[in-house]
Order: sequence, then C-alpha cells, then structure tokens
Amino acid sequence: MGTFYNHKLQTDRRRLLRNNATQAEQVLWKHLKGSQLKEKFRRQFGIEHYILDFYCRRLRLAIEVDGDSHFTAEAEVYDKEREMFISSNNIKTLRFTNLDVMNNITAVIETILEEINKRSALFATTPQSPPCEGGEEI
Repeated sequence: MGTFYNHKLQTDRRRLLRNNATQAEQVLWKHLKGSQLKEKFRRQFGIEHYILDFYCRRLRLAIEVDGDSHFTAEAEVYDKEREMFISSNNIKTLRFTNLDVMNNITAVIETILEEINKRSALFATTPQSPPCEGGEEI
C-alpha cells in the first residue's frame, strides 16, 4: 500500500484542526503563510493517517508545534512511531514547543530558515520525484 496525502477521509479532521489551532500554531502560521519564508507551507497536511501541523511539499519539510499533551509517556511513544513513519518517506520534521514559539519566535523562524536553505540546496542538486497531490497514491 502506498502513502496517501490529504486523504478524503481526513478532510473534516484537518478542517477542525485548522479552525481550532492553538495560539502557538496561529503565531507561527502568521510567519509561514503566503510564502513569507520563500516557500509555500500548508496547514494540517495529511500523510497517510497522520496530520502534520505545517508542511512544505517542495522541500518535504514538516513543522510540528507540541503542546503539553505531547509530553506524556503514551504521547512520546506515539510521536516516535509517527516520526519514524514520516522520516521513512524522506520528510524532515522540525519540532518546537508552544513555549518556543510563544517566547522566542525569532529563534524558531531562524531555525526554519536554516533548514529551508539546507533543503533547498539539497533538492537543487538531487533530483526528486514530486510529492503527490491530495488524495493520490504513490
């Protein structure tokens, strides 16, 4: 079975997450939307049965903003499994806490820009098959 992007069965869940974004996600989105960092990011992007907070398809770069719910033992196990699956699909994930975003957005943006620059250089020299559009199988 291949990987699905933005599977139709997730549409309502992705919409709910977008409409109920945490304050930290809203703050970060203000800096990501509209290609302000020279790359297009999408909010609540589905990869198989997982939903990423922010995703740049061209660079295969995910950004996750973690709140308190991510720091339980159960959540840590889930996040490790999720991260292994996502990285197995050649997607790099940057993780920030809500506190990182709320208290030091400048450093968060600098870290994202550094990764954008690295991956831009990598993708400029390494031919990649483009990620599929929503709902297609690869």
